[in-house]
Amino acid sequence: MPPELFDLVLTLPVLDTTRARDELDWHPDHDADAALGELLAGLHEPTGFPTPPLDPATSGPWRRQEILTGIGARADAG
Repeated sequence: MPPELFDLVLTLPVLDTTRARDELDWHPDHDADAALGELLAGLHEPTGFPTPPLDPATSGPWRRQEILTGIGARADAG
């Protein structure tokens, strides 16, 4: 995982899941500490499958434009 992704994660809002827990009996599979641990491990250990989003040879700063322009986005995605 590129270090820039950690910066992006820091901008995500913190959500209150009380309503999902109360009304849907939903419980997360992983707590925040475990998720952060996995994120940091991903920064330290450069692993991943050889797919375009994860393979350093096919991803990187040039794919940023795809996200900014919405190229490849589904029409029904929001």
